[in-house]
Amino acid sequence: GVVVTAEPTATRVGLEVLAAGGNAVDAAVAVGFALAVTYPQAGNLGGGGFLLTARPGHPPEALDFRETAPFRATRDMFLDENGRYDPKKSLNGYLAAGVPGTVRGLETLHARYGKLPWKRIVRKAAELAKRGFPLTTALDRALRADRERLQEDPEFRRIFFTESGEPKPWIVQKDLARTLDRIAREGAKGFYQGPTAERIEAAMRRHGGLVTARDLKTYRAIWRAPVHFRVGDADVYSMPPPSAGGWMLAFLFRSMEPYRTPGVTWHSVLHINLIAEMLKYAFLLRTRYLGDPDFVKIPRFMFEKSLIRHLATRIHPFQVTPSSDLAPGLSAPKESAATTHYAVIDGDGMMVSVTYTLNSWFGAGVIVPGTGVILNNEMDDFTARPGQPNQFGAIGGEANAIEPGKRMLSSMSPTLVIRRGEPVGALGAPGGTRIPTAVYQVLENLLIYKMDPEPAVRAPRFHHQWLPDVLDLEQGGFGGDTIRWLRGLGYTVRETPGIGRVNLIWRRGDGFLGVADPRGPGVAGGLR
Repeated sequence: GVVVTAEPTATRVGLEVLAAGGNAVDAAVAVGFALAVTYPQAGNLGGGGFLLTARPGHPPEALDFRETAPFRATRDMFLDENGRYDPKKSLNGYLAAGVPGTVRGLETLHARYGKLPWKRIVRKAAELAKRGFPLTTALDRALRADRERLQEDPEFRRIFFTESGEPKPWIVQKDLARTLDRIAREGAKGFYQGPTAERIEAAMRRHGGLVTARDLKTYRAIWRAPVHFRVGDADVYSMPPPSAGGWMLAFLFRSMEPYRTPGVTWHSVLHINLIAEMLKYAFLLRTRYLGDPDFVKIPRFMFEKSLIRHLATRIHPFQVTPSSDLAPGLSAPKESAATTHYAVIDGDGMMVSVTYTLNSWFGAGVIVPGTGVILNNEMDDFTARPGQPNQFGAIGGEANAIEPGKRMLSSMSPTLVIRRGEPVGALGAPGGTRIPTAVYQVLENLLIYKMDPEPAVRAPRFHHQWLPDVLDLEQGGFGGDTIRWLRGLGYTVRETPGIGRVNLIWRRGDGFLGVADPRGPGVAGGLR
Protein backbone atom coordinates (compact mmCIF):
# COMPACT_ATOMS: atom_id res chain seq x y z
CA GLY A 1 0.00 0.00 0.00
CA VAL A 2 0.86 3.69 -0.21
CA VAL A 3 0.17 6.55 2.22
CA VAL A 4 0.70 10.26 1.54
CA THR A 5 0.08 12.86 4.26
CA ALA A 6 1.24 16.32 5.30
CA GLU A 7 3.25 15.03 8.29
CA PRO A 8 5.90 12.26 8.61
CA THR A 9 4.62 10.62 11.81
CA ALA A 10 1.07 10.38 10.42
CA THR A 11 2.40 8.72 7.27
CA ARG A 12 4.29 6.21 9.41
CA VAL A 13 1.15 5.47 11.45
CA GLY A 14 -0.79 4.74 8.26
CA LEU A 15 1.93 2.39 7.02
CA GLU A 16 2.02 0.58 10.38
CA VAL A 17 -1.71 -0.09 10.12
CA LEU A 18 -1.31 -1.47 6.60
CA ALA A 19 1.62 -3.64 7.74
CA ALA A 20 -0.55 -5.01 10.57
CA GLY A 21 -3.12 -6.27 8.05
CA GLY A 22 -5.40 -3.25 7.98
CA ASN A 23 -7.00 -1.99 4.79
CA ALA A 24 -6.97 1.51 3.30
CA VAL A 25 -9.93 2.58 5.47
CA ASP A 26 -8.20 1.46 8.66
CA ALA A 27 -5.08 3.37 7.64
CA ALA A 28 -7.08 6.47 6.70
CA VAL A 29 -8.84 6.50 10.07
CA ALA A 30 -5.53 6.06 11.90
CA VAL A 31 -3.97 8.89 9.89
CA GLY A 32 -6.93 11.20 10.58
CA PHE A 33 -6.55 10.76 14.33
CA ALA A 34 -2.74 10.92 14.21
CA LEU A 35 -2.83 14.25 12.37
CA ALA A 36 -5.06 15.61 15.14
CA VAL A 37 -2.06 15.07 17.40
CA THR A 38 0.97 15.88 15.23
CA TYR A 39 -0.47 18.42 12.77
CA PRO A 40 -2.79 20.47 15.01
CA GLN A 41 -2.71 23.47 12.69
CA ALA A 42 -5.15 21.57 10.43
CA GLY A 43 -5.48 17.94 11.58
CA ASN A 44 -8.31 17.76 14.05
CA LEU A 45 -11.04 16.29 16.19
CA GLY A 46 -12.81 19.67 16.38
CA GLY A 47 -13.24 20.29 12.65
CA GLY A 48 -14.67 18.44 9.69
CA GLY A 49 -14.25 17.59 6.03
CA PHE A 50 -14.99 15.28 3.13
CA LEU A 51 -13.71 11.99 1.76
CA LEU A 52 -14.11 9.59 -1.12
CA THR A 53 -13.54 5.86 -0.91
CA ALA A 54 -13.69 3.06 -3.46
CA ARG A 55 -13.31 -0.71 -3.45
CA PRO A 56 -12.34 -2.63 -6.60
CA GLY A 57 -15.42 -3.54 -8.56
CA HIS A 58 -17.67 -1.07 -6.71
CA PRO A 59 -18.55 2.55 -7.50
CA PRO A 60 -16.86 5.20 -5.32
CA GLU A 61 -18.78 6.76 -2.44
CA ALA A 62 -18.50 10.22 -0.93
CA LEU A 63 -18.80 10.92 2.81
CA ASP A 64 -19.71 14.40 4.01
CA PHE A 65 -18.55 15.10 7.57
CA ARG A 66 -18.54 18.87 7.18
CA GLU A 67 -19.32 20.94 10.28
CA THR A 68 -22.85 22.26 10.75
CA ALA A 69 -24.22 25.50 12.13
CA PRO A 70 -25.46 25.09 15.74
CA PHE A 71 -29.22 24.99 16.32
CA ARG A 72 -29.02 28.41 17.99
CA ALA A 73 -27.23 30.02 15.03
CA THR A 74 -28.91 32.94 13.26
CA ARG A 75 -28.19 34.49 9.89
CA ASP A 76 -27.13 37.81 11.50
CA MET A 77 -25.07 36.38 14.37
CA PHE A 78 -21.86 38.06 13.18
CA LEU A 79 -23.33 41.53 12.74
CA ASP A 80 -22.95 44.33 15.26
CA GLU A 81 -25.77 46.56 16.55
CA ASN A 82 -25.47 48.71 13.41
CA GLY A 83 -25.79 45.74 11.07
CA ARG A 84 -22.10 45.74 10.15
CA TYR A 85 -20.16 42.50 9.82
CA ASP A 86 -17.68 41.90 12.66
CA PRO A 87 -14.94 39.53 11.41
CA LYS A 88 -13.53 38.96 14.91
CA LYS A 89 -16.71 37.17 15.91
CA SER A 90 -16.57 34.70 13.01
CA LEU A 91 -12.83 34.03 13.25
CA ASN A 92 -11.74 33.90 16.87
CA GLY A 93 -13.23 32.24 19.91
CA TYR A 94 -16.13 29.93 20.61
CA LEU A 95 -18.81 31.73 18.62
CA ALA A 96 -16.86 31.01 15.41
CA ALA A 97 -17.13 27.23 15.85
CA GLY A 98 -19.48 24.97 13.95
CA VAL A 99 -20.49 21.53 15.23
CA PRO A 100 -17.45 19.25 14.64
CA GLY A 101 -17.81 16.36 12.21
CA THR A 102 -14.43 14.62 12.08
CA VAL A 103 -14.92 11.96 14.76
CA ARG A 104 -18.35 10.96 13.49
CA GLY A 105 -17.06 10.91 9.92
CA LEU A 106 -14.12 8.63 10.67
CA GLU A 107 -16.33 6.30 12.70
CA THR A 108 -18.94 6.20 9.93
CA LEU A 109 -16.26 5.26 7.39
CA HIS A 110 -14.76 2.58 9.63
CA ALA A 111 -18.13 1.10 10.53
CA ARG A 112 -18.86 0.45 6.86
CA TYR A 113 -15.47 -0.70 5.56
CA GLY A 114 -12.95 -1.05 8.39
CA LYS A 115 -11.18 -4.34 9.01
CA LEU A 116 -9.10 -3.93 12.19
CA PRO A 117 -10.73 -3.16 15.57
CA TRP A 118 -11.57 0.51 16.07
CA LYS A 119 -9.93 0.58 19.49
CA ARG A 120 -6.62 -0.63 18.11
CA ILE A 121 -6.54 2.05 15.42
CA VAL A 122 -7.50 5.05 17.57
CA ARG A 123 -5.17 4.11 20.42
CA LYS A 124 -2.18 4.77 18.14
CA ALA A 125 -3.07 8.46 18.20
CA ALA A 126 -3.79 8.38 21.96
CA GLU A 127 -0.33 6.94 22.59
CA LEU A 128 1.24 9.65 20.41
CA ALA A 129 -0.52 12.39 22.35
CA LYS A 130 0.44 10.85 25.70
CA ARG A 131 4.06 10.14 24.81
CA GLY A 132 4.59 13.36 22.87
CA PHE A 133 6.60 14.09 19.75
CA PRO A 134 9.39 16.48 18.77
CA LEU A 135 8.37 19.86 17.41
CA THR A 136 8.44 19.74 13.61
CA THR A 137 9.58 22.60 11.42
CA ALA A 138 6.09 23.00 9.99
CA LEU A 139 4.43 23.16 13.42
CA ASP A 140 7.12 25.51 14.74
CA ARG A 141 6.51 27.92 11.87
CA ALA A 142 2.74 27.75 12.29
CA LEU A 143 2.90 28.38 16.05
CA ARG A 144 5.27 31.32 15.62
CA ALA A 145 3.20 32.85 12.83
CA ASP A 146 0.04 32.77 14.96
CA ARG A 147 1.71 33.17 18.37
CA GLU A 148 0.02 36.42 19.42
CA ARG A 149 -3.51 35.10 18.85
CA LEU A 150 -2.88 31.63 20.26
CA GLN A 151 -1.32 32.87 23.49
CA GLU A 152 -4.54 34.67 24.34
CA ASP A 153 -5.99 31.21 25.05
CA PRO A 154 -4.73 29.73 28.36
CA GLU A 155 -4.88 26.15 27.04
CA PHE A 156 -2.88 26.91 23.92
CA ARG A 157 -0.35 28.76 26.02
CA ARG A 158 -0.03 25.85 28.47
CA ILE A 159 0.18 23.02 25.93
CA PHE A 160 2.23 24.46 23.09
CA PHE A 161 4.38 27.27 24.51
CA THR A 162 7.11 27.64 27.13
CA GLU A 163 6.90 30.29 29.85
CA SER A 164 9.06 32.54 27.69
CA GLY A 165 6.54 32.29 24.86
CA GLU A 166 8.54 30.00 22.58
CA PRO A 167 7.05 26.83 21.03
CA LYS A 168 7.88 23.82 23.19
CA PRO A 169 10.52 21.50 21.70
CA TRP A 170 8.56 18.40 22.77
CA ILE A 171 4.75 18.47 22.48
CA VAL A 172 2.75 16.43 25.01
CA GLN A 173 -1.07 16.59 24.99
CA LYS A 174 -2.37 14.61 27.97
CA ASP A 175 -5.94 15.95 27.81
CA LEU A 176 -6.13 15.06 24.13
CA ALA A 177 -4.79 11.59 24.94
CA ARG A 178 -7.62 11.06 27.44
CA THR A 179 -10.17 12.26 24.87
CA LEU A 180 -8.75 9.86 22.29
CA ASP A 181 -8.83 7.04 24.85
CA ARG A 182 -12.56 7.67 25.38
CA ILE A 183 -13.11 7.64 21.61
CA ALA A 184 -11.13 4.38 21.34
CA ARG A 185 -13.25 2.73 24.05
CA GLU A 186 -16.68 4.13 23.18
CA GLY A 187 -16.48 5.14 19.52
CA ALA A 188 -17.82 8.53 18.42
CA LYS A 189 -20.18 8.43 21.41
CA GLY A 190 -17.08 9.10 23.54
CA PHE A 191 -16.79 12.48 21.82
CA TYR A 192 -20.39 13.50 21.10
CA GLN A 193 -21.73 12.45 24.49
CA GLY A 194 -20.31 12.08 28.00
CA PRO A 195 -17.41 14.03 29.54
CA THR A 196 -16.00 15.46 26.30
CA ALA A 197 -19.35 16.77 25.11
CA GLU A 198 -20.12 18.14 28.57
CA ARG A 199 -16.84 20.05 28.62
CA ILE A 200 -17.46 21.46 25.13
CA GLU A 201 -20.94 22.67 26.12
CA ALA A 202 -19.69 24.15 29.41
CA ALA A 203 -16.90 26.04 27.63
CA MET A 204 -19.37 27.30 25.04
CA ARG A 205 -21.65 28.65 27.79
CA ARG A 206 -18.74 30.39 29.52
CA HIS A 207 -17.37 32.02 26.38
CA GLY A 208 -20.44 32.91 24.34
CA GLY A 209 -20.41 29.96 21.93
CA LEU A 210 -23.53 28.27 20.58
CA VAL A 211 -22.71 24.55 20.33
CA THR A 212 -24.75 22.52 22.80
CA ALA A 213 -24.98 18.88 23.90
CA ARG A 214 -27.98 18.56 21.58
CA ASP A 215 -25.92 19.77 18.60
CA LEU A 216 -23.22 17.23 19.35
CA LYS A 217 -25.52 14.29 20.04
CA THR A 218 -27.53 14.77 16.85
CA TYR A 219 -24.63 15.35 14.44
CA ARG A 220 -24.48 12.84 11.56
CA ALA A 221 -22.09 12.25 8.68
CA ILE A 222 -23.84 11.81 5.33
CA TRP A 223 -23.05 9.43 2.46
CA ARG A 224 -23.56 11.23 -0.86
CA ALA A 225 -23.28 10.32 -4.53
CA PRO A 226 -19.98 11.69 -5.91
CA VAL A 227 -19.70 14.04 -8.85
CA HIS A 228 -18.70 11.81 -11.80
CA PHE A 229 -17.30 12.75 -15.19
CA ARG A 230 -15.02 11.22 -17.81
CA VAL A 231 -11.69 12.43 -19.14
CA GLY A 232 -10.77 10.23 -22.09
CA ASP A 233 -11.03 6.65 -20.86
CA ALA A 234 -10.72 7.64 -17.19
CA ASP A 235 -13.61 7.97 -14.76
CA VAL A 236 -13.10 10.83 -12.31
CA TYR A 237 -15.06 11.05 -9.04
CA SER A 238 -15.01 14.00 -6.67
CA MET A 239 -16.95 15.66 -3.87
CA PRO A 240 -20.50 16.97 -4.45
CA PRO A 241 -22.14 19.90 -2.61
CA PRO A 242 -21.86 21.19 0.06
CA SER A 243 -18.40 21.16 -1.48
CA ALA A 244 -18.10 23.08 -4.71
CA GLY A 245 -14.85 21.25 -5.52
CA GLY A 246 -16.15 18.31 -7.55
CA TRP A 247 -18.60 20.47 -9.50
CA MET A 248 -15.80 22.91 -10.39
CA LEU A 249 -13.52 20.10 -11.61
CA ALA A 250 -16.28 18.73 -13.84
CA PHE A 251 -17.09 22.24 -15.10
CA LEU A 252 -13.46 22.94 -16.04
CA PHE A 253 -12.86 19.65 -17.85
CA ARG A 254 -16.16 19.82 -19.75
CA SER A 255 -15.71 23.47 -20.71
CA MET A 256 -12.20 22.79 -22.06
CA GLU A 257 -13.30 19.86 -24.25
CA PRO A 258 -13.96 21.97 -27.38
CA TYR A 259 -10.50 23.53 -27.06
CA ARG A 260 -8.45 20.31 -26.90
CA THR A 261 -6.67 21.01 -30.18
CA PRO A 262 -2.98 20.89 -31.15
CA GLY A 263 -2.87 24.69 -30.94
CA VAL A 264 -3.69 24.72 -27.23
CA THR A 265 -0.33 23.56 -25.93
CA TRP A 266 0.53 23.13 -22.25
CA HIS A 267 1.02 26.46 -20.44
CA SER A 268 0.80 28.45 -23.66
CA VAL A 269 -0.76 31.88 -23.41
CA LEU A 270 -3.90 30.48 -25.06
CA HIS A 271 -4.08 27.56 -22.60
CA ILE A 272 -3.77 29.86 -19.58
CA ASN A 273 -6.21 32.37 -21.10
CA LEU A 274 -8.95 29.79 -21.72
CA ILE A 275 -8.74 28.20 -18.26
CA ALA A 276 -8.61 31.58 -16.52
CA GLU A 277 -11.78 32.68 -18.34
CA MET A 278 -13.51 29.39 -17.43
CA LEU A 279 -12.49 29.86 -13.80
CA LYS A 280 -14.18 33.25 -13.69
CA TYR A 281 -17.51 31.69 -14.66
CA ALA A 282 -16.97 28.72 -12.33
CA PHE A 283 -16.54 30.98 -9.30
CA LEU A 284 -19.43 33.21 -10.29
CA LEU A 285 -21.80 30.24 -10.63
CA ARG A 286 -20.52 28.69 -7.42
CA THR A 287 -21.24 31.90 -5.50
CA ARG A 288 -24.73 32.30 -6.93
CA TYR A 289 -26.07 28.77 -6.80
CA LEU A 290 -24.14 26.30 -4.64
CA GLY A 291 -24.74 25.52 -0.98
CA ASP A 292 -25.84 22.71 1.32
CA PRO A 293 -28.18 20.58 -0.86
CA ASP A 294 -30.29 19.73 2.19
CA PHE A 295 -31.18 23.43 2.48
CA VAL A 296 -30.72 24.89 -1.01
CA LYS A 297 -32.31 23.78 -4.28
CA ILE A 298 -29.36 23.77 -6.67
CA PRO A 299 -30.57 24.47 -10.22
CA ARG A 300 -30.53 21.45 -12.48
CA PHE A 301 -28.78 23.36 -15.24
CA MET A 302 -25.63 23.53 -13.08
CA PHE A 303 -25.01 19.88 -13.91
CA GLU A 304 -26.01 19.95 -17.59
CA LYS A 305 -23.74 20.30 -20.62
CA SER A 306 -26.09 22.93 -22.04
CA LEU A 307 -24.63 25.36 -19.48
CA ILE A 308 -21.14 24.76 -20.90
CA ARG A 309 -22.38 25.27 -24.47
CA HIS A 310 -24.04 28.52 -23.46
CA LEU A 311 -20.93 29.90 -21.76
CA ALA A 312 -18.71 28.79 -24.64
CA THR A 313 -20.36 31.46 -26.78
CA ARG A 314 -19.07 34.11 -24.36
CA ILE A 315 -15.46 32.92 -24.19
CA HIS A 316 -13.12 33.71 -27.06
CA PRO A 317 -9.43 32.81 -27.43
CA PHE A 318 -7.04 35.67 -26.68
CA GLN A 319 -9.78 37.82 -25.19
CA VAL A 320 -10.23 38.81 -21.57
CA THR A 321 -13.60 39.62 -20.00
CA PRO A 322 -13.34 42.05 -17.06
CA SER A 323 -14.63 40.24 -13.98
CA SER A 324 -16.70 43.26 -12.97
CA ASP A 325 -18.72 42.86 -16.17
CA LEU A 326 -19.92 39.38 -15.21
CA ALA A 327 -21.87 40.20 -12.05
CA PRO A 328 -21.53 43.75 -10.71
CA GLY A 329 -21.77 44.00 -6.94
CA LEU A 330 -21.16 40.33 -6.18
CA SER A 331 -17.79 38.98 -5.09
CA ALA A 332 -16.29 35.52 -5.14
CA PRO A 333 -15.62 33.58 -1.92
CA LYS A 334 -12.20 32.86 -0.53
CA GLU A 335 -11.44 30.24 2.09
CA SER A 336 -8.48 29.70 4.34
CA ALA A 337 -5.67 27.63 2.84
CA ALA A 338 -5.14 26.04 6.27
CA THR A 339 -6.44 22.60 5.36
CA THR A 340 -4.77 19.21 4.96
CA HIS A 341 -5.21 16.36 2.51
CA TYR A 342 -4.11 12.73 2.68
CA ALA A 343 -4.58 9.65 0.51
CA VAL A 344 -4.24 5.90 1.04
CA ILE A 345 -4.36 2.84 -1.22
CA ASP A 346 -3.92 -0.74 -0.06
CA GLY A 347 -2.71 -3.90 -1.76
CA ASP A 348 -6.22 -4.87 -2.82
CA GLY A 349 -6.80 -1.57 -4.59
CA MET A 350 -9.09 0.03 -2.01
CA MET A 351 -8.59 3.83 -2.10
CA VAL A 352 -9.41 6.62 0.33
CA SER A 353 -8.96 10.33 -0.37
CA VAL A 354 -9.56 12.69 2.59
CA THR A 355 -9.53 16.47 2.96
CA TYR A 356 -10.36 17.90 6.39
CA THR A 357 -9.79 21.18 8.15
CA LEU A 358 -10.26 23.63 11.03
CA ASN A 359 -10.56 26.49 8.46
CA SER A 360 -7.84 28.94 9.63
CA TRP A 361 -4.57 27.60 11.03
CA PHE A 362 -5.50 26.32 14.50
CA GLY A 363 -9.16 27.12 13.80
CA ALA A 364 -10.77 29.51 16.26
CA GLY A 365 -7.59 29.68 18.34
CA VAL A 366 -9.14 28.01 21.40
CA ILE A 367 -8.76 24.60 23.05
CA VAL A 368 -11.66 23.28 25.11
CA PRO A 369 -10.29 22.89 28.67
CA GLY A 370 -9.85 19.30 29.79
CA THR A 371 -10.19 17.86 26.27
CA GLY A 372 -7.23 19.00 24.17
CA VAL A 373 -9.73 19.64 21.34
CA ILE A 374 -8.96 22.62 19.09
CA LEU A 375 -12.17 24.17 17.79
CA ASN A 376 -12.79 25.14 14.17
CA ASN A 377 -13.80 28.58 12.95
CA GLU A 378 -15.80 27.26 10.01
CA MET A 379 -18.77 29.56 10.65
CA ASP A 380 -16.77 32.17 8.74
CA ASP A 381 -17.26 30.08 5.58
CA PHE A 382 -20.93 31.00 5.62
CA THR A 383 -22.12 34.27 4.17
CA ALA A 384 -22.35 36.43 7.28
CA ARG A 385 -24.90 38.52 5.43
CA PRO A 386 -25.48 38.56 1.68
CA GLY A 387 -23.51 41.56 0.50
CA GLN A 388 -21.12 41.49 3.48
CA PRO A 389 -17.49 40.26 3.11
CA ASN A 390 -15.79 37.57 5.21
CA GLN A 391 -12.15 37.56 6.40
CA PHE A 392 -10.83 37.52 2.83
CA GLY A 393 -13.08 40.26 1.45
CA ALA A 394 -15.51 37.73 0.01
CA ILE A 395 -19.14 38.64 -0.51
CA GLY A 396 -21.17 35.47 -0.84
CA GLY A 397 -24.64 34.71 -2.06
CA GLU A 398 -27.91 33.77 -0.41
CA ALA A 399 -27.37 30.04 -1.04
CA ASN A 400 -24.63 30.02 1.62
CA ALA A 401 -26.39 32.11 4.28
CA ILE A 402 -26.32 30.85 7.89
CA GLU A 403 -29.14 28.51 8.94
CA PRO A 404 -29.30 26.15 11.95
CA GLY A 405 -28.06 22.68 11.03
CA LYS A 406 -26.75 23.80 7.65
CA ARG A 407 -23.32 22.87 6.29
CA MET A 408 -21.15 25.70 5.00
CA LEU A 409 -19.97 25.72 1.39
CA SER A 410 -16.43 24.49 0.73
CA SER A 411 -13.86 24.07 -2.05
CA MET A 412 -12.39 20.80 -0.75
CA SER A 413 -11.90 18.35 -3.61
CA PRO A 414 -10.89 14.83 -2.54
CA THR A 415 -10.82 12.94 -5.84
CA LEU A 416 -10.48 9.38 -7.15
CA VAL A 417 -9.64 8.20 -10.67
CA ILE A 418 -10.63 4.78 -12.04
CA ARG A 419 -9.99 3.27 -15.48
CA ARG A 420 -11.94 0.25 -16.71
CA GLY A 421 -12.88 -0.61 -13.15
CA GLU A 422 -9.29 -0.54 -11.89
CA PRO A 423 -7.88 2.04 -9.44
CA VAL A 424 -5.68 4.69 -11.03
CA GLY A 425 -5.24 7.44 -8.47
CA ALA A 426 -6.28 9.39 -5.39
CA LEU A 427 -5.52 13.06 -4.85
CA GLY A 428 -6.58 16.31 -3.26
CA ALA A 429 -5.08 19.44 -1.73
CA PRO A 430 -5.35 22.17 0.87
CA GLY A 431 -5.47 25.72 -0.39
CA GLY A 432 -8.95 27.19 0.12
CA THR A 433 -10.48 28.42 -3.13
CA ARG A 434 -7.30 27.37 -4.93
CA ILE A 435 -7.99 23.68 -4.22
CA PRO A 436 -10.07 22.93 -7.35
CA THR A 437 -7.61 24.90 -9.49
CA ALA A 438 -4.62 22.93 -8.19
CA VAL A 439 -6.36 19.53 -8.42
CA TYR A 440 -7.61 20.32 -11.92
CA GLN A 441 -4.16 21.25 -13.19
CA VAL A 442 -2.53 18.11 -11.76
CA LEU A 443 -5.29 15.95 -13.27
CA GLU A 444 -4.92 17.76 -16.59
CA ASN A 445 -1.17 17.16 -16.50
CA LEU A 446 -1.76 13.45 -15.88
CA LEU A 447 -4.78 12.70 -18.08
CA ILE A 448 -4.45 15.18 -20.95
CA TYR A 449 -0.71 15.88 -21.18
CA LYS A 450 0.32 12.36 -20.04
CA MET A 451 2.95 13.53 -17.54
CA ASP A 452 4.49 11.17 -15.01
CA PRO A 453 3.19 11.68 -11.45
CA GLU A 454 6.15 13.59 -10.01
CA PRO A 455 6.44 16.27 -12.74
CA ALA A 456 2.64 16.50 -12.85
CA VAL A 457 2.66 17.61 -9.20
CA ARG A 458 5.79 19.74 -9.41
CA ALA A 459 4.68 21.67 -12.50
CA PRO A 460 3.96 25.39 -11.92
CA ARG A 461 0.33 26.43 -11.51
CA PHE A 462 -1.83 29.45 -12.15
CA HIS A 463 -5.15 30.59 -10.68
CA HIS A 464 -8.01 33.01 -11.26
CA GLN A 465 -11.10 33.18 -9.09
CA TRP A 466 -13.20 35.84 -10.80
CA LEU A 467 -12.78 38.45 -8.05
CA PRO A 468 -10.39 39.93 -7.27
CA ASP A 469 -9.71 40.26 -11.00
CA VAL A 470 -6.14 38.98 -10.72
CA LEU A 471 -4.33 36.16 -12.51
CA ASP A 472 -1.96 34.46 -10.05
CA LEU A 473 1.14 32.72 -11.42
CA GLU A 474 3.55 30.73 -9.29
CA GLN A 475 6.87 32.56 -8.95
CA GLY A 476 9.54 31.41 -11.37
CA GLY A 477 7.22 29.03 -13.19
CA PHE A 478 6.36 31.14 -16.23
CA GLY A 479 8.63 32.87 -18.72
CA GLY A 480 8.87 36.60 -19.16
CA ASP A 481 7.37 36.47 -22.66
CA THR A 482 4.32 34.56 -21.35
CA ILE A 483 3.79 37.10 -18.58
CA ARG A 484 4.12 40.03 -21.02
CA TRP A 485 1.61 38.44 -23.43
CA LEU A 486 -0.87 37.85 -20.58
CA ARG A 487 -0.54 41.44 -19.42
CA GLY A 488 -0.93 42.59 -23.01
CA LEU A 489 -4.25 40.72 -23.21
CA GLY A 490 -5.48 42.69 -20.22
CA TYR A 491 -4.78 40.45 -17.21
CA THR A 492 -3.51 41.90 -13.97
CA VAL A 493 -0.74 39.38 -13.28
CA ARG A 494 0.49 38.66 -9.76
CA GLU A 495 3.31 36.25 -8.93
CA THR A 496 2.66 34.14 -5.82
CA PRO A 497 4.73 31.62 -3.83
CA GLY A 498 2.50 28.56 -4.28
CA ILE A 499 -0.96 27.44 -5.39
CA GLY A 500 -2.23 24.41 -3.46
CA ARG A 501 -0.24 21.44 -2.16
CA VAL A 502 -1.47 18.37 -4.00
CA ASN A 503 -0.82 14.99 -2.36
CA LEU A 504 -1.15 12.25 -4.95
CA ILE A 505 -1.14 8.47 -5.32
CA TRP A 506 -0.99 7.35 -8.96
CA ARG A 507 -0.61 4.10 -10.84
CA ARG A 508 2.76 3.64 -12.45
CA GLY A 509 3.57 0.35 -14.15
CA ASP A 510 2.42 -2.54 -11.99
CA GLY A 511 2.36 -0.49 -8.78
CA PHE A 512 1.49 2.88 -7.29
CA LEU A 513 3.65 5.92 -6.61
CA GLY A 514 2.97 8.33 -3.77
CA VAL A 515 3.92 11.97 -4.39
CA ALA A 516 3.89 14.61 -1.66
CA ASP A 517 3.80 18.10 -3.13
CA PRO A 518 7.21 19.78 -2.66
CA ARG A 519 5.35 23.03 -1.91
CA GLY A 520 4.49 21.61 1.53
CA PRO A 521 5.91 19.44 4.31
CA GLY A 522 4.21 16.22 3.20
CA VAL A 523 5.71 12.73 3.14
CA ALA A 524 4.84 9.71 0.98
CA GLY A 525 5.53 6.15 2.08
CA GLY A 526 4.85 2.69 0.71
CA LEU A 527 4.96 -1.01 1.49
CA ARG A 528 5.59 -3.82 -1.00
